[in-house]
Amino acid sequence: MKTEQQKLGQQGEDLAAQYLQAQGYRLIGANYRIRTGEIDLITREKETLVFVEVKSRKSQKFGNPLESIDQIKLQKLIKVALTYVREYNWSGPFRIDVIGIDWNAPNGPKIQHLKNALS
Repeated sequence: MKTEQQKLGQQGEDLAAQYLQAQGYRLIGANYRIRTGEIDLITREKETLVFVEVKSRKSQKFGNPLESIDQIKLQKLIKVALTYVREYNWSGPFRIDVIGIDWNAPNGPKIQHLKNALS
């Protein structure tokens, strides 16, 4: 049985996938896991493979969802992305994006999309 936090995370990933598809991205996969970490969504934007970390928050008590991505988390995302690239022999460009979802925004869920979180 899923915890409330897991349910919120899944709802966030579903909303992020819908948002990205509406922006023209093609969904390739979700929840790619290796021993050291996981990537929530794998998409394509034209010729670029895009790994997407999704962070959802029901309140701003712990800050903006995007603020939860620190250097340690970014390093884990890089390792997982590089493992995926090697495993699937991807030779094209790729990047890591972060999507933050604030579920308690005044006009419904607010989505923030940070493209290329490494730059």
